[in-house]
Amino acid sequence: MDNPNSFLALPKLEVLIDRTPLIVTPDTSIVDAIALMSQTQGSSCVLIVREANLIGIFTERDALKAVASQIDLRMAIAQVMTSSLITQVLEREQTIFTVLSTLQQHKISHLPILNETGNLIGLVTPTRLLQAIAIADVPEATIQECSAELSHLNAQIKQEIKKHRQTESEIADFIENAVVPLHWVAEDSTIIWANQAELDLLGYTKEEYIGQPIAKFHVDSEILSDILQRLATHQPVKGYEARLRCKDGSIRHALIDSNTFWKDGKFIHTRCFTRDISERKQAEESLRESEQKFRAIFDGTFQFIGLLTTEGIVIEANLTALNSIGAKRSEIIGRPFWETPWWTHSPQLQEQLKKGIIRAAAGELVRFEAEHFLVDGTSIFVDFSLKPVFDEAGKVVMLIPEGRDISERQAALRERKQAEIVFKKTLKSLEFQKSALDRAAIVAITDRYGVITYVNEQFCQISQYSKEELLGKPIESLIQAIILSNFFKIFGQRSRVVRFGKARLKIAPKMAVFIGSRDHCSIFRRSRHTLSISSHSL
Repeated sequence: MDNPNSFLALPKLEVLIDRTPLIVTPDTSIVDAIALMSQTQGSSCVLIVREANLIGIFTERDALKAVASQIDLRMAIAQVMTSSLITQVLEREQTIFTVLSTLQQHKISHLPILNETGNLIGLVTPTRLLQAIAIADVPEATIQECSAELSHLNAQIKQEIKKHRQTESEIADFIENAVVPLHWVAEDSTIIWANQAELDLLGYTKEEYIGQPIAKFHVDSEILSDILQRLATHQPVKGYEARLRCKDGSIRHALIDSNTFWKDGKFIHTRCFTRDISERKQAEESLRESEQKFRAIFDGTFQFIGLLTTEGIVIEANLTALNSIGAKRSEIIGRPFWETPWWTHSPQLQEQLKKGIIRAAAGELVRFEAEHFLVDGTSIFVDFSLKPVFDEAGKVVMLIPEGRDISERQAALRERKQAEIVFKKTLKSLEFQKSALDRAAIVAITDRYGVITYVNEQFCQISQYSKEELLGKPIESLIQAIILSNFFKIFGQRSRVVRFGKARLKIAPKMAVFIGSRDHCSIFRRSRHTLSISSHSL
């Protein structure tokens, strides 16, 4: 027989409130919250509190959604929590059935209970309420009289319990088989649990890893000591770089994220996440070596070179360029190129440079010559260029300014131009002298073998040969022919000397002496009607 006084046996609502629910701060990571729920029996949610104010809730259902969406579980829980909260203010006349009705109405499984000032008292769940009803042995008919929907709510709660158990199983599987390495360390620094990803990272089996001192696997003892000291004093560790020793003897670089699970003020274990950054470290080392090589080449070249943005802002400049103006890198980087000391001496050059930067940013190679002043006040001439740098898509991403000192070349060019001017003047003078000489003298020029290479018009007239007939002929035989054919005209004239290259013809009233280029001479003597010739060695 139903007991009409069974309702009197129901406990008060305030007794059924869980006054120690799981509470985290907004910056707690999702994975930390999931781990906390999995470690606390009967907990299926965490409440997010900031400065004693309830701002959100994160349930097992939210955890499954986060895992399924493959978001970064290291992000703050505040980014995924439910902030539109359904809460209940605790009042004296409220009963268990009032709260059950609220849960049914909003289709929720967790109801935060607040006091009159809005501060959090605790949390109630359908499971806890139904257990109280069952203990009170309230007849089913009586329950139905109190709430026509209670049977439906009961079925829903049972389904929620089933889902809760399934969720717990899935979360446990997620943690065990997560791609992120995880492990727990006890207060005595012994590893008490590790997931498969942690074991795979270092190459150990569970038997070889779990139960061992964590120090056995850390290369740098001082780093491990610092990590453990922080965790023992309620300080979370984020992004702490460490080196871990693998089973095969190799070293893995890792980032450690960890905090401590405390219960009733007692250190239970750490919650450590290990991120393998070995490839990143190797890439950083390769990049560092590349940068060193680049810097050695960049600063070692004798040419002026730098890097600019497409807007003309200085990104980099080598030592050769900096030393030329006595500037430090920090004084130049970040400034518009045309406002640096290389260009400020000339507004015209500054304007030319600005236009050149626009053209280079459009993909054109720009080149012009410019005069620059060094730190000691001297000037140099520079062959300057702006070369665009393209990315894989063909977009200009930066500019390379480069300058080559061409001062010596410019000086040589000036000297050459000056020499050309002097040469032209000299040539003009020689041409004038030649013209005057051609008009006043008999001139023949031979090579060292006595072969004629040049004759003037006077020589042609005297010899009665054309230039074509004379050039390339031996001067000695030609002179003899000239004397023989003209001896009556030659002799009887006043004494004189006629030169033919290295040869000389000395003429007297009755005798002519030809001194050739091969160390001998011919003597021509004239009688009244005859000409006698004799040869002599010199």
